[in-house]
Amino acid sequence: MDAREYFRRLLERQLVLVADEASALPSLRDWGEAELLDQVALYTTADRPALVVPSKLETVGLLYDRWEDPLSPLAHLSIARYDASAAAARYAMEVVLGLGLDASAAVERRAERYQALLSCDDVEVLSGASELLIRCAEELEIANMDGDVRPRWLQSVTEFLEASVVNIEDVTSSFSVAGTLEFDGLSYLFNTPEVRDAYGPPMRELMLAAARGGENHAEFVDNRLDRLIVDGEDVSAFFHWLYSGKERDAAVTEFGFGCARFTPDWTVNSPLHKCSEGVFVGVGMGHLLPHVDLISTRARPRFVERSPA
Repeated sequence: MDAREYFRRLLERQLVLVADEASALPSLRDWGEAELLDQVALYTTADRPALVVPSKLETVGLLYDRWEDPLSPLAHLSIARYDASAAAARYAMEVVLGLGLDASAAVERRAERYQALLSCDDVEVLSGASELLIRCAEELEIANMDGDVRPRWLQSVTEFLEASVVNIEDVTSSFSVAGTLEFDGLSYLFNTPEVRDAYGPPMRELMLAAARGGENHAEFVDNRLDRLIVDGEDVSAFFHWLYSGKERDAAVTEFGFGCARFTPDWTVNSPLHKCSEGVFVGVGMGHLLPHVDLISTRARPRFVERSPA
């Protein structure tokens, strides 16, 4: 199913909304038919496109374990890895449904961004008076640039509202970042309860500080976060303490372009915020430590195309 058709059906309440907790059902039913995960026929029926909104990390793990099994087109919105509260779930649904017809336009902007990425050497990102240079490798690691929501595949709603590249094979296997990004807010994710318990409170404080509207900027050297200013305060020491000697330290593991037009509430930790039109830079692998996205809605990219061979 074309992603634009998927969003159209969501807007017209023609998708099955799936929760993993009964307490979430009343809220989801404001936007259409809603069922519990253990009662819906995702794996036995081929004609019920669905959106799964998991609030438990174990549900996210289950979806990944069974990613080849769903017979219907399926996408997920995994608030469980961000803020798993009922209020955050409601906010996420309001953002997605509030896109209206722009959801389809965002899918088209995403395709344009990917086309530009595949034909460029460098990306120059201007944010305020700052510039960030992203040097791209000849081959880019892209999780999903397909335009269809498919059965027997696991994809997130956010994948269709952003265009992103990752460094998975090595520290700079796809790209390298240097320079400064002025950002508006940040989001962060956890993949285990242990990481959430250990780092959740200080990361929330950092997010709320960034949301105050003060000076926020990040300086990158050799694809690593070197200096971080949040609400006018230098918090580099905290960030280096957090990441030093763990996983890939403060290496940049992802960058991308949000393609959806909405105004984020930066006081909410939402997976959708990096989809807001602009540029984001992600630090951390997300296994032993949080993965953090620094998001700039004021930033605009300039693609420096490859010269003909």
